[in-house]
Amino acid sequence: MEPSLIKLDTPEDVQLAYAQGASAIEFIVAKAGHDGLTDIMTRMSKSGTKGASEPIKQCWPVVRGIRDGLEKHLASQQLQEVAG
Repeated sequence: MEPSLIKLDTPEDVQLAYAQGASAIEFIVAKAGHDGLTDIMTRMSKSGTKGASEPIKQCWPVVRGIRDGLEKHLASQQLQEVAG
């Protein structure tokens, strides 16, 4: 999803990246609450680097398992692709 949605090749890639980002935010809120998300966003705004990777690592040690946790979370949602 980094550095930017506008650099993706197709509209479908943009849609997928947006859905991935929204799902990641939903997962972070489920695991760390709104305060955890606020902490990540605050650190991002003050960080000298782009992206959320480092701010997430700094304020949410559980992040080591985020990919596996997010994949399990998404699987539990039973999401379906819809036409259009």
